Formats: sequence, C-alpha cells, structure tokens
Amino acid sequence: MALIKEKISKGMRINVNEVLLMYLDYSIQAFHSGKKVCDIINDASNILTPDQVMIGVPESLTEIKFALVAHNIPKQLFALLRPITTTRFALAFQQ
Repeated sequence: MALIKEKISKGMRINVNEVLLMYLDYSIQAFHSGKKVCDIINDASNILTPDQVMIGVPESLTEIKFALVAHNIPKQLFALLRPITTTRFALAFQQ
C-alpha cells in the first residue's frame, strides 16, 4: 500500500490491480475501526478520482464486491457500485 500511495502522491496513475488493493485496504481499515457498511459504501467514492487511475479503469470497475469476515463478527457482504466517479464528458464517449 505504501508504494501505491507513493505513486499517487507523485501524480502517477495506478492500474486496476492497485485500485482494487486500495479499496480492499480501505474496506478492511474502515471495518476494523467500527464503521458501518453503509458508511463504507458511501465514503468509497471519495477514495480515488479518475485523474489518479489509468485510462479505462473507472469504466472497468463498475462494481466491486467484498465479503469481510472477522472473528466473532457476522460476515459482511457488500458491493461498491461505480466507486470511481467519472465526468459526463467521459461518459458521453461511451454511448
């Protein structure tokens, strides 16, 4: 995670695998800190912007599903829908 965060701090764009690791790390940290799943889902859209990821990543990751399991806590299943928001301009080219 340190290398991925360093790349972002230097203005480099990260790839789809690095993006998935970012969301996984965020979800685990938030879950361990006691955040509710609905708050994790709502806050996920603030983690990365389209300018921080390689071209095509926001369109490729329209849904990310997680199953978080911890001792003595019920399994938490949730999905992040369109976690990286795109601009209307970018979406116009897809239609």
